Amino acid sequence: MKQLIAADAYSENVIPVRADARPTPNRTAGSIYAVFSTATLGDEEGVFQGIVTDRDISYSPHRIFADLLNPHPLAPITDDTPLTQVEDLLSGSEDALAVVDKTNTFAGVVTHTSVLKALLKRERELLMTTQELNQQIAEDRQHLALWSNRLSELHGASRTLLSVLSHTQIEDDILQSGIEALCKLLQARYGAVGLINEAGQLTHFVHTGMTDEQVKRMGHAPEGRGLLGAVIHENTAIRLDDLTTDPRSEGFPDHHPVMKSLLAVPISSLGRVYGRIYLCDKIDDSPFDNEDELLAMSFATSLCLILDNAREVQEIKRGQQHLYQLAHFDTLTGLPNRELAYDRIHQALANSRRKRTKLAILFADLDNFKHINDSLGHSAGDELLKAVALRLTQCIRESDTVARLGGDEFLILLPDIELVENIITVAKKIKDTLQPIFKINNMEIFVTISIGISVYPDDSMNIEELLRDADTAMYHAKNNGRNNFQFFTTQMNEVVQKQLRLTSLLSQALERNQFLLHYQPQVDVISGKMLGVEALIRWQSNELGPISPAEFIPAAESSGLIIAIGDWVLMSACTQGKQWLDEGLHELRMAVNMSSVQFQQPHFPARLKQILSTTGFPATLLELEITENIMMSDKNAIIAILDELKALNVKISIDDFGTGYSSLSYLKRLPIDQVKIDQSFVRDIASDPNDAAIITAIIAMTYGLNLDVIAEGVETQAQLDFLISKQCYKAQGYYFSKPVASEQIAALWHKGFKPYPSHFDSGDYHE
Repeated sequence: MKQLIAADAYSENVIPVRADARPTPNRTAGSIYAVFSTATLGDEEGVFQGIVTDRDISYSPHRIFADLLNPHPLAPITDDTPLTQVEDLLSGSEDALAVVDKTNTFAGVVTHTSVLKALLKRERELLMTTQELNQQIAEDRQHLALWSNRLSELHGASRTLLSVLSHTQIEDDILQSGIEALCKLLQARYGAVGLINEAGQLTHFVHTGMTDEQVKRMGHAPEGRGLLGAVIHENTAIRLDDLTTDPRSEGFPDHHPVMKSLLAVPISSLGRVYGRIYLCDKIDDSPFDNEDELLAMSFATSLCLILDNAREVQEIKRGQQHLYQLAHFDTLTGLPNRELAYDRIHQALANSRRKRTKLAILFADLDNFKHINDSLGHSAGDELLKAVALRLTQCIRESDTVARLGGDEFLILLPDIELVENIITVAKKIKDTLQPIFKINNMEIFVTISIGISVYPDDSMNIEELLRDADTAMYHAKNNGRNNFQFFTTQMNEVVQKQLRLTSLLSQALERNQFLLHYQPQVDVISGKMLGVEALIRWQSNELGPISPAEFIPAAESSGLIIAIGDWVLMSACTQGKQWLDEGLHELRMAVNMSSVQFQQPHFPARLKQILSTTGFPATLLELEITENIMMSDKNAIIAILDELKALNVKISIDDFGTGYSSLSYLKRLPIDQVKIDQSFVRDIASDPNDAAIITAIIAMTYGLNLDVIAEGVETQAQLDFLISKQCYKAQGYYFSKPVASEQIAALWHKGFKPYPSHFDSGDYHE
């Protein structure tokens, strides 16, 4: 209670008077007079002068109040002065004290009697309050004892649930024990717990108070369409004294025991509803009250701890699995990444040392993947990598590992190898598995792969050297024409070092003017007339001497230098062709080999048009030779480029036909003019029936498609006779002439060729 102050003890016997008034003879004994100035009482001018007691008047009853004002030793006190302090002030000779408010305006008077009355009143109030509190305490003790017993029972039920906090699944027997304890605690006849999944489907339903026969008659658990659905959907408790008053009670099964009262609470946490608890009909037929609801909600909260814990444990496990996946597996293909692959190699290497078995590491790299990626787009490239990864996993044992190291590089680990032949079997299987065409985004893509192999302990004893050796062997496979596999040998290191040196010198060859063109005649074998020439690049390196195109062209393509080199070849060939025209070599065609990298460069047709314009060489005399493998890229894009080139009136020839990706369905769509039979078929044409059959088919096919055909690599009269018999009347090869310098072409033009070997150099150089 608040502290008593002066304002709580004003005397009721205070009479306001004017200072110039006189006391009346019939005054009331014990009165106290508040004296104000002579201004009208109540006006602002009336100023409080002091107080006069009945005792003061008795000394001089005929004087005016102004004369009776004797200065009291104590000044007026404020109305918020504590009553204990007022008592101390009145304990002397003073029997009354004036009281003023905070504005120093007269507020009242306190006396011994008024203070005593205030204290007695406070004492009575305290006594009554004490009695009320004692009564409340007695009631609370009784209620607390009841609640203590009920909470003890609830604790027992909750403890049953909390005992499974370390588990991640809720078992029906745990829920069964819990709902039975809750029904006993709240004296409910029936009770049930229902849990739902995120889709709202009932996953757990346990009940008590119903016989097996009653459950069988119900046929199914409550579907949550009525009251129980509202508990879940609205995440709220429902308490009804009479179910019949709520139409939502229709959601219970038809044969559910007859119920009158209902208490249903949600099992929810942070807005997530896991299910509901419902209780029906108390044994004493009393309705469920607020305390029952609080206890049921407390039980539901305990159950939520279990469910939240289960969810958190699962989320932690999923998070750990996700982090492990990110750290150890490639996000694109799902294969083990470099880190996991190296870890498995370490384990396999330790195992091989113990068992004294062999172990193989294969480095695999897709051929020309950069060209595919650049031409089809990174999205298609990614889809291709995923498809390749899937096929690679089909080539290995369960104990083997396929990993993606990055880009188009893959690693295959083969532990516990008994025979080297087993490694060869896997390498061949990889090649064969990748042979069928991939269909990516409605496009057909042909893929080959180069594989390098190192073996423990044959090549090295530690992982770093094994990885390096496999990488070296893979580059050796690239340099050996791609689409093959190579085992590591010490000589490969020398090859790789030479390749690096070659690339370095190649980058300087153009500016040092070390390239030149030789030209090999293309002949009409009936008339002996030179129809044209094929421009063939040669490199005379100051440091390495003459270098074969078969050696430096792949290096130029892999390093990107082929674009600048190809541009130089076109410019030089067209310049030379124009010079021959000016010298009278009319209608002499110029054939130029095109790298797929250069061919698919943006704006290549525009660049070619510029070269033709600069050199003055007629487009109708220029023939661009492209390989079949260019068709591995986007067919529609290739056809678009060819259409642009054809619009310039240049001729298009398919070079090395039959050695690469042959698809008649696309060949007939390509705007080409000629097919060039590869020399590998011509070489054994007179002795190998298969080669003879292939050439026969190619010639028939080209004529069927209204295309010209020319054979390369013709070296013997027998080869020439066969070609003529199959109506192939264009040829080139050593039978007519090896590639020669530009100065010799004019003489060969004028001399012409006859169908017998009488004028070509029999040297052993082959283009």
